[in-house]
Amino acid sequence: MIQTTASSSRSPELPSVISLDVALKANELFRTCPYSSIRNVQCRFHEGVLILSGEVPSFHMKQTAQELIRHVLHVEQIDNRLNVVR
Repeated sequence: MIQTTASSSRSPELPSVISLDVALKANELFRTCPYSSIRNVQCRFHEGVLILSGEVPSFHMKQTAQELIRHVLHVEQIDNRLNVVR
C-alpha cells in the first residue's frame, strides 16, 4: 500500500457520497486512459483507501495504473491489488 500526498489529515468519516464520487472519478480515469490494457481496472474506495483490482499484462502497467490515480482528491492510500498476467 502506498501513501499519497493528496490529503494530509483524514476526516473521521467521509460521507458515502464522497466515497462514491472518488470511485467514479478513479474509474473514469481508467476508462479514458490511452493504455487499453488498464481500462478494465476496477476501483473501490473506503475510508481514504482506493483499492485497485483486476489484471494487467505487466508490472509497468501495474505501476502506471497506480500513478494515474495518485492525485485523486480524498485518496490517502492506494492498495494496488492488480495481478500481472502474461
